[in-house]
Amino acid sequence: MNPSISVLLRAIPLAMGAVCLAFGLYVLSGGDDADHFVAGHVNVALTAICIALFTTAATIIRQLVHRYGKGWAVALPVLGYTVALATMIWGIAIIARGDEPQFVLAGHVVLGIGFITGCVSTVASASTKFLLIQQSAARPAGGGAPDGAYSRGVGTVLIAIPALFALAGLVLAMTLYAKGANAALVAGNVMVGLSLICSALVALIATIVRQVRNEFGDAERYR
Repeated sequence: MNPSISVLLRAIPLAMGAVCLAFGLYVLSGGDDADHFVAGHVNVALTAICIALFTTAATIIRQLVHRYGKGWAVALPVLGYTVALATMIWGIAIIARGDEPQFVLAGHVVLGIGFITGCVSTVASASTKFLLIQQSAARPAGGGAPDGAYSRGVGTVLIAIPALFALAGLVLAMTLYAKGANAALVAGNVMVGLSLICSALVALIATIVRQVRNEFGDAERYR
């Protein structure tokens, strides 16, 4: 890969994150009403997904340009999960401020964005062995995982993480529906949508994991 292109591809998610952050802060500065509160907090929170996308891009690209050491294998996933955890805590803190519509809606959306950030960070974690996919493809079906691949247990945990986030989001959505208030219904609908994004990421992570471990056959292409 061309070094300039590799830098550009890593810079794009960071640039989009800067846009989300700047626009969110701009909206927050526009007033103290509920609309500015919700829109501002959601835009700022979207920065977290962009950072997680950066960790994924950097994990894959650094392997392709042969500039990926053990330090990056730890630092990039840790960065993603740290941002995800901070976003989830932020969402919970907003929810805890009260039952006013802006707190209910903004808090749950920010929390859901934290869930997605955790899922995307798991894509980065699964991609730490990205170059082994080529080695696995050269091995016969049933020939076992190549040397250096993560264990079956680790692969199962990686696939389970987005599934758990999706389940948590759906459970939260059901509790919001049960409240019946307008803000809760809107927040519940958004949480369902965010949970479905987490569900889609299960397939992406499973595809990476099973290819790394040489467990990706014709059946998996359709599943």
